[in-house]
Amino acid sequence: MSKIISNLILADRVILHFFQVVTNFYQKFFGKNCFSLAKIFTTLAPIPFISWAIFWSSKPPLYYIGMFLVAGLSSAVDLKIIDTIETLLQKKQDEGKPMLNPLSISDIRPRVTSIIVLLFATPLALSFDFVLWILLQFLAQYLMACTPPPPTAGKIFLWLKSTQDNF
Repeated sequence: MSKIISNLILADRVILHFFQVVTNFYQKFFGKNCFSLAKIFTTLAPIPFISWAIFWSSKPPLYYIGMFLVAGLSSAVDLKIIDTIETLLQKKQDEGKPMLNPLSISDIRPRVTSIIVLLFATPLALSFDFVLWILLQFLAQYLMACTPPPPTAGKIFLWLKSTQDNF
């Protein structure tokens, strides 16, 4: 059992490192940090239930209303966590202290649980909307745990500004 847990923790570290590299590239290119991506995926989480209920409804409307409320509530909580962590890291950066996202260490249980759910519950899920919600929650968990590098202007912003200055 401990070998399974150590393998899941190792998988968590590898996935977190992958997300860290991707969000660093995203920040260099667009000038937005990992929390902006986490907010996007967190905000999108309730949408599959609305679209699925409108276009491909095979379950009773109460199911979709309930799942939309659950997804909306979890999104609201996640957005509050994102704002709190972003404020904390901004304060540390202003003070000149080293930045490390506390969620990268303390939030390991929900992330490992999301790996287990993604691996085992997704093939068993019967509805596409539920699988999509699990995937969006998985992405948001890992994006919230990334530590952003110091803010920089994105390459696209600089390119657009230089183009504007030339005219």
